[in-house]
Amino acid sequence: MKSWGKGLFIFLLGILSFSAQGEWKFRYQGADFIYLYRSSAILENGYFQVANQLSFHPRWVNLELGLEVDFTDQELRRYFLEERLKINPRNQVVVRLNHLEYPDWEVGVNIINLYYQQVLAHLNWALGLSYHSENFTEYYSDPFLFNSRLSQLRVIYSVSYARSFLNDKLFFRVGGENFTRFENYGYDHLGPFIQLGWNVNCSTSIWAKADFRIVGIGNGLPHLERETYFLGVSWKNLPRK
Repeated sequence: MKSWGKGLFIFLLGILSFSAQGEWKFRYQGADFIYLYRSSAILENGYFQVANQLSFHPRWVNLELGLEVDFTDQELRRYFLEERLKINPRNQVVVRLNHLEYPDWEVGVNIINLYYQQVLAHLNWALGLSYHSENFTEYYSDPFLFNSRLSQLRVIYSVSYARSFLNDKLFFRVGGENFTRFENYGYDHLGPFIQLGWNVNCSTSIWAKADFRIVGIGNGLPHLERETYFLGVSWKNLPRK
C-alpha cells in the first residue's frame, strides 16, 4: 500500500505551503556525523551515519534527512526523512519515514513514526506509535511501499536523564529507549544507554554512546542481544553574534 508514503509527503508539502504565509526563511540548522559499531551473535559491522537538519519555518517546517552506510559490506542500510513540528522550544511533534534494507537477502522494512517529544532541563522523553511494513524480492528497496498483510503497529518510547559539568563543557546522559532516529527495536526490546560528551564550543560537540539492546523482557527471559557503540560530532549552525 503506497498511500502511506505518498500521504506523508503530501502532509509535508501541505505544511510547507501553509508556512509560506508566515516566517518563510530557509536555514541550514546543523549536521551530525557518527561512526558506530554493532555487535551481536550474527552481526559485527561498522557503519557511518550522517544527518542534516533544515528549516523553512521556525515552527512548522523543520526537516531532517539522514542515511547510514555499512562500511563492512559497502552497502546502504538505512535512510530517513523527518518533519519536526516545534510547538515551543521544549515540546515537539515528530513524524518520520524510515527505510531499512538488506540487499543480499532482498528484504526491506518501511516505518512511519509519529511521536511527541519533550526536552526539559534534565529529563528528555518521547512517546508515540510506529507503523512497520516488510517488503521482499524486487520491492525491497521501495521506501513508499507498505504491505498491509505484513504490517505491525508498535508503541515507541524513550526516556533519559542528563547532567552537565565544568561550566557545561562536559555532559552525560543515561536512559532507555526502543527506537532512535535511524532504527526501531522489536516489541519487547529495550536499549539502556549511556552517553558522554564534550562541548568544544557553543556550536560543536563531540560525544560517545554505548547502547545495549536487551530482548526477552516480555517473556521473562531477558538477555543481551546486541551492543552498539557510537562516536559522533554534532554541529549547529548558530547565528553570529
